[in-house]
Amino acid sequence: MARFTGGQFQHISVVFTACLCMTILATGTCQPKSYSETVNQVLGDGHTLGTSHEDLDKKFEDTLEQIEGIKWKDVVAAGASYLEKSAEIAVGVTPQCSNDTALLVEGLIDRDKWALQFLDSFGKPGSGLMQYQLHWLGSYDECIGTNVAVEEVLADNTTVVTQPFRSQYCLASHSVAPQLFVQLGTCFPDSCSNRDVMMILNGVLTEITPNLTVSSVICQEREVPIDSAASVVIVVLSVFALLLLAGTVFDIVFIQMPKWEAEKLEVPVSSNSKYGSDLMGRSDDSLSSGEQAPLLSELLNRQVEEAYSPGVGGKMLLAFSVYTNGSKLLSTKQSSDSLRAVHGIRFISMSWVILGHTYFFGLTTFRNVVTELPNLVSRWTFDAIDNATFSVDTFFLLSGLLVAYLALKELQKGEGRINWFMFYFHRYWRLTPPYMLFMMVYVVLFKYWGSGPFFPQTNPNHVCRSNFWVNMLYLQNIIRADNQCMGWAWYLANDMQFYILSPLIFVPLYFSRVLGAAAAGVFLLATFITTGVVTSYYSLPASISDLLGGNPGAVNYTTKYYYKPWCRMGPYIIGLVAGYILYTTKCKIRMNRVLCLLGWASAAAICLAVLYGLDGANHGHKMSHGANALYNTVGRTAWAVGVAWVIVACATGNGGFVNTLLSWEAFIPLSRLTYCAYLVHPIIMELYYSSQRQLFYSTDLNMAYAFLGNMGVSYGVAAILSLTFESPMMGLEKALFHKNKSN
Repeated sequence: MARFTGGQFQHISVVFTACLCMTILATGTCQPKSYSETVNQVLGDGHTLGTSHEDLDKKFEDTLEQIEGIKWKDVVAAGASYLEKSAEIAVGVTPQCSNDTALLVEGLIDRDKWALQFLDSFGKPGSGLMQYQLHWLGSYDECIGTNVAVEEVLADNTTVVTQPFRSQYCLASHSVAPQLFVQLGTCFPDSCSNRDVMMILNGVLTEITPNLTVSSVICQEREVPIDSAASVVIVVLSVFALLLLAGTVFDIVFIQMPKWEAEKLEVPVSSNSKYGSDLMGRSDDSLSSGEQAPLLSELLNRQVEEAYSPGVGGKMLLAFSVYTNGSKLLSTKQSSDSLRAVHGIRFISMSWVILGHTYFFGLTTFRNVVTELPNLVSRWTFDAIDNATFSVDTFFLLSGLLVAYLALKELQKGEGRINWFMFYFHRYWRLTPPYMLFMMVYVVLFKYWGSGPFFPQTNPNHVCRSNFWVNMLYLQNIIRADNQCMGWAWYLANDMQFYILSPLIFVPLYFSRVLGAAAAGVFLLATFITTGVVTSYYSLPASISDLLGGNPGAVNYTTKYYYKPWCRMGPYIIGLVAGYILYTTKCKIRMNRVLCLLGWASAAAICLAVLYGLDGANHGHKMSHGANALYNTVGRTAWAVGVAWVIVACATGNGGFVNTLLSWEAFIPLSRLTYCAYLVHPIIMELYYSSQRQLFYSTDLNMAYAFLGNMGVSYGVAAILSLTFESPMMGLEKALFHKNKSN
């Protein structure tokens, strides 16, 4: 093992001077978590915001005093003392790391450019320490971009330049309090492990102040090798790419080009028209010009279909056509009995989800989180973002409404009978293939997509390798709910479970209004009772301030209440009832102006009360356990009632300008992408935040830009996912089961 000289240790102490002032507030990774988990990760258990930070402030002030007391002469003296003890201290450092670090110190002594780049890339102290802006990350790119060039003298006195090691970026941490770390970006030879770096740093720190020690070090891999799992996924994606190419070419050559050629034919509208005289055995003399056009179009389409009609294999290949699937995705055509306002509500709700997650997923990488988060929570305008979780209840409402509306029509068409196999199979096939395929790509390939000080060195969803089957069965909200794969997919599990139970409500509604109302009432009452009991038993909070602070029930909020179907079914039941109303009335309800205005006013009052009703609690006015139980029990169902009124009013001609807005044709393609956008948007945010080279400074303008960027990229990736996985799977179902129309 190489031994350092006295001069080398005086210089190595200079290299690590910055570590004596380590300060940063973040945990170094950005993984999508539940709301309470993210907040606890940032602020720590038992600590609240504002004036109740006394204990945390005291610990932090003590740390600052130690940092400010460090002098340059102490650093030099520490180097000399460290030299005397180097044999003991360095006993745990690997020989290769020790030798390479010695070469780094020699380069600094000689003022080599590459060695100075190592030092320059270290984090440096900044301003705003008393506001907890403690983020000295240094320069990640400068560190990993350094080319080591060490001169060696050979036996024949010739000099050669070698690269004995490469640089690696390491993030060192010192714990001030639970979940509050001071951290510093450093640059070390890549032969040093996390443990090596920690021992070297602590060796220098111990000589200066015994209370400043490095508790953890995370060194970033420069290059992640392609493993066998990644190779398999790349092969699978290549197969899909070939199918998309083949399906598109097949579609254009054999289906679309004959249509285009037929459309180029100039068919004169006259009594001498060949096509007109042959059409349906009638002469064009008996048809007006307006009647001839659609009949001619029908004839041309019939000629194309007769020219080539693909079999099952051809239809399966056509399912992968990007041209046809893209045309369907962008089409704004709707049937006369479609619920047009649903598209606008679905897109707005998805935007609301992305807005809320833009804040909450980014908490761990916000530079000013300790000062900005209390400021945000204190603003009543932020309540709409605090309560962005109600957007999920809107999705439950829409799902129940559409299931009842469409299934009741099928029952009517089948005179009380329905193909139950296809009822369930279609739903599973509609959701699962794109879900599982995307999970495969994300879990295996995410580690290759980015880099940076915060980029996770272990797969953030490694649990997917053992828990993926739970997701395939849509049970992740019940089984292993505290360790989920793709945690945001808890919604899909709830929605599938509600779908399975939905016939217990809409079938009785079809045969008897009384029986159906009784079934819906029983389910709703059971949901209310269960939610109230769970909230009371676990002392669950309802307000954002309680989730942020030391409420003992905050840790159980997601696993005992938020994820559970027996606590979240209320909005879905309201949706089933609303769908039944639209089915029985055939979307035709006449109401006078007074009743209509009363309905809109009531719906607005309910939704505003739910959305802003906890503003007082967020400003320090604690709610009682009974109030928390009442809000958690009826709040989400009440929200669904208000939104259900909007849908019913718009569908029945009582929506006015609201219906005009929500029925805007531009919402239709965006609405079709909602499912895929929900799947991908947390990954987009995780990649964005974890790839930052410096922490993100949260301001209203920065967050607005981040939100718009997250939404735009999420929908762009969702379109790719839809055309690659979702639409082809739906096309395969249609080809295999000979379905004329997709539900």
